[in-house]
Amino acid sequence: MARGLARQACSMNGKHFNVDEVHNAVEKYKTILQAPESRDNSDKYMNQLREQSGYRDKASLSNRRPTRTELNARAEEAISRKNRRYERFSDVPLVKSHLIKAGWDPIDFPSLDDRDFRTLVYKDQQITAKIWQNIKPKLEPLIQRKRDIRLEREKQNRRRQRMQATASLYLRTAQNTVAISIRPWTLSLLIPEHRLIHASPPVKELLELDMETVTAEHWLDVADDVRLFVRRHWKVVQQNVLDIVEGRTALMHAEGAIQEDGDNESLAQDIEEITKKLASVTAAFVCKSGACRTVHWFPEMFDHLSSSCRGQVFNQILKLCEPLDEQRRQLVRRMVADIGLNADTATQADVRDLQNLICTRCHHDTARYSSFSMIASHYIQAQRWYAFVKQAKEMHSHPHQVNDDHDWTSNNAPLIRQYNGAERAFLESSQAVFQAQLSTEPKRICKLCPRDLGPLPCSTSMMEIHIRSKHGKEPEWDADTSRDTYFATYPCPT
Repeated sequence: MARGLARQACSMNGKHFNVDEVHNAVEKYKTILQAPESRDNSDKYMNQLREQSGYRDKASLSNRRPTRTELNARAEEAISRKNRRYERFSDVPLVKSHLIKAGWDPIDFPSLDDRDFRTLVYKDQQITAKIWQNIKPKLEPLIQRKRDIRLEREKQNRRRQRMQATASLYLRTAQNTVAISIRPWTLSLLIPEHRLIHASPPVKELLELDMETVTAEHWLDVADDVRLFVRRHWKVVQQNVLDIVEGRTALMHAEGAIQEDGDNESLAQDIEEITKKLASVTAAFVCKSGACRTVHWFPEMFDHLSSSCRGQVFNQILKLCEPLDEQRRQLVRRMVADIGLNADTATQADVRDLQNLICTRCHHDTARYSSFSMIASHYIQAQRWYAFVKQAKEMHSHPHQVNDDHDWTSNNAPLIRQYNGAERAFLESSQAVFQAQLSTEPKRICKLCPRDLGPLPCSTSMMEIHIRSKHGKEPEWDADTSRDTYFATYPCPT
């Protein structure tokens, strides 16, 4: 019995008590059991312990931190009491009707959560004409203040709508003015910023007119001024690009276009002359962002840099544009001559859409049909890879021979060729058979290339082509290759 009491006292209803108090209670219970009439005395003592335990439970419950549920219930009860108290007064509709008769819009009435409004409206007595005359001068400033806030917010919203409409109309006008086909995001890098247009006097006056939006009819009043502004900026942009093509560097300042002189007609003539120079097939750029070395012309170069290589501003994009040096211009001229065009008069429009070209320096089983710019990029990447190989051979005394089979300066063999009709069909069928064969062969890496510059792990047939073209020998599989898996940092691109 005493042992059971100890267990019950130590953990009663999940509550733990002081161990000394428990032992004292057990000893006292034992003493009571030894006395006469122990049955009645023991029951009384147990009831006394239960009362003490209940008191402690209630005390701990009142002292503990309320739970989130209890806090939410208390908040809801407070709101409910407040609403019931407000509902006792029936004069709120009467006050609102008086305000509406006085010419106030219900949308401007303060919320019932507004303490000043609530103090004036809710009274313990019926609102009479005399009380109304007393509270009316105090209510109207509250309503006027909210009305002013609303009107200012609506005014700002209307201005925001006018600026959005102006931006859309401006972009359309700029596209028609510069007359180039690129993505809207890229175009926004080449034309004046919206903030400059919005700050120009004619557009600024248009934005100050308090109307819902700017329509096409409103825009006609400022369209000529906007075109002039865009042409001044566009001339500076093209001149900067031409300076880079011709070996000069002149990055444009943000406000540079505003300082340009000339009217629409003279600016259009200057822009046309610069456009003709930039249209030359040799006025190309090489992207020097990271390992990218693709060839592009203006303005597609900006499309590439702003999307693939993440150029964000005009000056940043210009720094990533590397003009063709004389050696690379020779590459472009020879490629143009190989497809039967005059290198002195050919334009980028003559070669931009060509897609049936193939590299003649690659093996016929691995060459791929591509565009003019991609094959030019292919040769430039091969040239860059060979430059790394030469540097590695000098630094580490690399003993093996490495050939520059894509050299266009000392080798006068054709660089590209157009395949059409039956020739293309035969070549594609031969390549399909070759590709099917590759899937059954083991992967190898080249031990003749400098480390980090060899091809990626490839099949035996591909490795055979690589060793014959790059190293000028028949492959010795055990000595020249390995079955290990190793991925080069700058792998052979051909």
